[in-house]
Amino acid sequence: MQPTAYRISCIISTYCDAAYVSKKMEEIERQTIFDEVEFIFIETGSPECERELIRPYLDKFSNIKLLTTDDRMGLYQAWNMGWNAAQADVVCYSNMDDALHPCCLEYVANYMEARREKDLCSVMIAYQYETSKGDRDSFDSERLRHLKISRRLGPFTAWRKDVSERLGMFDENFQVMGDLDFWSRAIDSDVGIGMIYKVLYLYSVAPTQLSKSKGMETERRYSAGKGIGLSWLSWKGRLLLLHRKLFRLFPQPYLLPDSASCREVGRDQAGRD
Repeated sequence: MQPTAYRISCIISTYCDAAYVSKKMEEIERQTIFDEVEFIFIETGSPECERELIRPYLDKFSNIKLLTTDDRMGLYQAWNMGWNAAQADVVCYSNMDDALHPCCLEYVANYMEARREKDLCSVMIAYQYETSKGDRDSFDSERLRHLKISRRLGPFTAWRKDVSERLGMFDENFQVMGDLDFWSRAIDSDVGIGMIYKVLYLYSVAPTQLSKSKGMETERRYSAGKGIGLSWLSWKGRLLLLHRKLFRLFPQPYLLPDSASCREVGRDQAGRD
């Protein structure tokens, strides 16, 4: 694979998310390696036509890309479209209503560059609810101390683009559980899985999100026919549960200041599991 100027490509699928476009743009512009990241927005037949709100940013920033279709695609179809278009050797995704810590993509890029044996990685993820205290999307340390840490890896994933040759891409037969299927296949295979034990991502929990839909039972039956058990909890997942407990007792080592620059600490941490 030929090297590119981008250290990581970030896929952002949008559907009925017009209210979040400005927020998401401000968020990605705060990334400490913004100029070294390829941001790929994908809008497929959204009635809110987010593409019109995104297009002005294309003229301003050459590293912001936009892929569109007039027909509605499922989430995992959209992610595969972005995956195929990505120019960097490492790919990740982020939801429009979630939030990346300003240092998130630098930490991930540093980690994947330092640990060539790792094919996938995730970070510690905090759940924010509509009722959570403090400003939404804020990484204020005091606010994070009161948020629940995820026990699963799916809300944010980074992977090597060429892992598709061994693992395949997202299964487009799923509408809800494709990320779980992807991780389950990774756990079942011999690909290397890594974790960064810093809270670098906020997952926004809403009662209307896909993961609460009734289609999950149908998808579980489909998955059972593939012969791979669905599970987030590889040994990395179980280790994450330990770190969740440690976070409750000693949160500070897991937190970065909201405005931190990773230039000094990111590479020092990159080689550590």
